[in-house]
Amino acid sequence: MKYFIVEAKCGHLGHGRYIPILFPIKAEDGKEAADIAKGLPRVKKNIKGGAILSVTRVGYLAYKAQKVLNEMDPYLMVHNKQEQDVIMPLIEHRICYEEEAIEYVNNKRESVNYRLLKDSLRCADMQFQIKKYC
Repeated sequence: MKYFIVEAKCGHLGHGRYIPILFPIKAEDGKEAADIAKGLPRVKKNIKGGAILSVTRVGYLAYKAQKVLNEMDPYLMVHNKQEQDVIMPLIEHRICYEEEAIEYVNNKRESVNYRLLKDSLRCADMQFQIKKYC
């Protein structure tokens, strides 16, 4: 068995938000390590671009050190949303945003602006029609 550190996108933080977490994995090769990491709890599932950011082969000491670090990670220790809300100030600085989510928000804002413009034009047209018939 070989030792790997797999960096994966972990979720349960809202649309388009993730925390990159390093998971220590024992596997035969990097592909198997990535597959194991994809099945771990909290790792994002079914996302565009994949949930695995990197796979690095390491020695036994680095593997054990990462295991200890993960045991102390407050994000990995929570069991429900209420506990996560309590520790949010401790993990907020680690949150990353997906590029697609940023584009989605921008597109949504553009569609809102378009609808507002369309409504104001419709209102102006109605006022014009009223004046025309009065």
